[in-house]
Amino acid sequence: MKKLLFLFLPFVALCSCVHAQSAKDSLYKIVQQQKTDSNTVKALIDFGDIILTENIDSAIFYYEKAMSISNTLHYWKGQALYYRSMAYLYGVRKRNKQQGLYYAFKMLNEAQRLNDENQIGRSYGVIAIVYQRFQEFDSCIYYYSKSIPLVQRYSPQNLPVIYGNMSNVYDGMRLVDKAIEYSKKAQEINYKDHDTAGIITTCINLASIYSYNDSNNHRQLQVLEEGISLAHASNNLYSLAILYNNMANYYQDIKQADSSLLYYNKALVLTQKSGSAVDETEILINIASRYGDKKDFKRELAILKKLDSSSIKSLNLNKQALFYEVIYEAYHGLGRYREAASMAEKILKLRDSINKVNTEELALEFDERLKNAAAEKQLAAKELKISRQKNQLWLLGISTAAILISGLFFYLYQRKKAIAKQLIITALKNEKELIGAKFSLEGQLNERSRISKEIHDELGASLTSISLLTQVLKKRLDTTQHPEINKIGDGSVDMVHKMNEIIWALNTSNDTIGSLVAYTRKFANNFLEEAGIELVFEEDISGRQRAIDGIPRRNIYLAVKEAINNVVKHSGASKVLIKINAADKLVIDIQDNGKGFKTDELPAFRNGLLNMQKRMEEIGGNFNFSNNKGALVQLLYNLKTR
Repeated sequence: MKKLLFLFLPFVALCSCVHAQSAKDSLYKIVQQQKTDSNTVKALIDFGDIILTENIDSAIFYYEKAMSISNTLHYWKGQALYYRSMAYLYGVRKRNKQQGLYYAFKMLNEAQRLNDENQIGRSYGVIAIVYQRFQEFDSCIYYYSKSIPLVQRYSPQNLPVIYGNMSNVYDGMRLVDKAIEYSKKAQEINYKDHDTAGIITTCINLASIYSYNDSNNHRQLQVLEEGISLAHASNNLYSLAILYNNMANYYQDIKQADSSLLYYNKALVLTQKSGSAVDETEILINIASRYGDKKDFKRELAILKKLDSSSIKSLNLNKQALFYEVIYEAYHGLGRYREAASMAEKILKLRDSINKVNTEELALEFDERLKNAAAEKQLAAKELKISRQKNQLWLLGISTAAILISGLFFYLYQRKKAIAKQLIITALKNEKELIGAKFSLEGQLNERSRISKEIHDELGASLTSISLLTQVLKKRLDTTQHPEINKIGDGSVDMVHKMNEIIWALNTSNDTIGSLVAYTRKFANNFLEEAGIELVFEEDISGRQRAIDGIPRRNIYLAVKEAINNVVKHSGASKVLIKINAADKLVIDIQDNGKGFKTDELPAFRNGLLNMQKRMEEIGGNFNFSNNKGALVQLLYNLKTR
C-alpha cells in the first residue's frame, strides 16, 4: 500500500511548520530594530526558522547574527538555540550528517559543561533527529530514549512530539506495533492537554501506520475522519488539506476511484487557497491517474497537459518518473504508441538518473573519507615537524652542555644524538607506512565503489524497465490467463532485493555492527511477518559504530538469512527469538518454538546447515545448532581477530 503523508516535527525545532504571515511580519519588525538583548536573539532565531524553507543562506545569516549577540551577552539559551537551529539546518535540510552532528554535539558538550539538564535533554533530541534523517534508527532510538526522562522533568509539553518522532522511526523499521504504541502515547497526552493541533498530527501519523496492513483499513478510515472533523472545526486549513489528500490516497488504495477523486479535488482547492505540505502538482498528477483508472484517458491526458514544465522539474526525480508513468498510461490507453514509447524512454532515463544520484551519494561519502584521511596525513606531518624541531633544540642543548662540562658529557651527547637520529628514521618509516596503508585503503574503497556503481548502472535501468512493463501488462491483461506476467514481476522484485543486498554489502558506510543489526532486523521482520510468524528481537550492543569488515558482515547476514529461511520452511514454528550480543565476540542466537531438528528430517535441510557452517568458517567464526524447545542456531564471530 502507498504510504500516506505525515508531518515530521522535531520537538526542539518546529521550524518546518507553517507560520502566519502576521507572525513573520512581527518578527521582522523586531529584527530590524537591531537591539542587543535576549528578545532580539529569540526573534532572529525564530525568523531564521520561518525563512529556512525559502532561503537557507538567509536563515544562516540570521542564526549567525543571533549567535553574535548571544556571545556578547554571554546568553547561553541563545547559544543553545543557535546550535539547535544549525544542527537541524545542516543535518536535516542540507543532508550533511557530519556538520549536523557537529552542531548537535557542540550543544550537548556545552550543556554538560554547564550542567544544564534541560538543554542536555534537548541536545539528545537534536542528535536523534539528525540520525533519523539518515535512517540510522538504532542510534536515533538510543538518543531519543536518553532524552525522554529529562524532557519529562523539564519540558513535558514536548513529549508528544518525541513520541511522534519515535513512532516515525519504528514505522521506518516496519515495527508496526511499536510505531502504534508510541503514536498512542503521543495521542493520550494530546487529549489530556486538549491540544487539537497535536491530536490532528497524530491522526495523520496513525493513518500512515495503519495503511501498511489491509486488516487495519477501518482504523485508518476512523483516524482520518477524526482528524478531518477536528481540522474542520478548528479551521486548520493547512492540516485539512493534508488529511483530504490522505483520505484520497486511502480510497485510491481500496480501488474507489470516484471517492478518491472527490477528496483529491477538495485537497486541491484548499492547497490553492491556503498553501499546504501537499504539492499542487502532485495532487493534479494523482487526479489524472484516477481518471486513468476509470479508463478516461482523454481527460487524464488533458489534466497532465495543463502542467507546465517548470512545475514538473521542481519535483524530485522519483515524482518526475511518476508523472511520466501516468502520461505514458494515457498515451498507451489512447493508442498513441509512438508518444507512449517516447515517455517510456524518459522514464528509463529518469530511473537511470535516480540510480546515479544514489551512486553519487555513495561517492560523496567516500570523498569525505578521503578528506579525513588527508587531514590525518597533514596532522601526522605537522606532528613529525614539531618532533624534529624539538629534537633539534634538545640536541643543541646537549652539545652545548657537553662542551662546557667534560668529555664524558660529550660521549653522552654522541650517544643520545644517535638515538634521536634513529627516532627520526623510525618516524619517517612509520609515516611512509601510514601513507602506503592509506593509499591501499583508498584503492579498496575505490574498487568497492566502482563495483557498486556498475551494479546500479548496468542492472538498475533494466530491472526498472522490466518492472514498469510488467505493471502496464497487469493493467491491460487478465493475469489469470497470463500467469507468466506475475512470474516476471515477482522475479524482477526478487532481483531488486538481491541487488540491494549486494549494494548494502559493498557500501563501506555500512561497515559497522549497528548497520548489520539494523539490516538483519529489517529482513527478519519483513520475512517472518509475511510468513505469519511472530518475531521477538533482542540486542545488547556496546558501540553501534564499532567497525566490522564488509566480508564478515555479509557472511554473517547471509548465515542469519539462511537460518530464518530454515525456520519458515521446516520448523512449523509460530514464534522466533533473535538475540544479538556484541562485546569481545558477536553472538547471534536464532531460537524458534517449532518441532526442532529430528534425525530423520536432517537431510531435508542439511544443505542449509552446511552453507551456514561454511560461511562462518570462511571468516574464522563458529556455527552451532541444537534442540532446545525447538531449534537453536548460534553464530559466533570474534571481533578482536577480524
